[in-house]
Amino acid sequence: MAFITPKSEFYAEGKQKAEGILTATREEAGCLRFELYENKAKDQLILVENWVDQAALDEHYSQPYITPIFEFCRYPRA
Repeated sequence: MAFITPKSEFYAEGKQKAEGILTATREEAGCLRFELYENKAKDQLILVENWVDQAALDEHYSQPYITPIFEFCRYPRA
């Protein structure tokens, strides 16, 4: 599970980036579950994910479409 808590002015951008990886991620061979939820009271995005094994998760992290969400999370927005 991953929690993304951007400042409110960056919330829409964070949600857009998270939504942008849903389809491709769900199509990965090792993906069992990949869901996006929102806790609007806390301006928080929650990614719930399950993978067949660590190798599948590692492969997921190496996909080029993951880069924008990682870059978004890397810079201070909280």
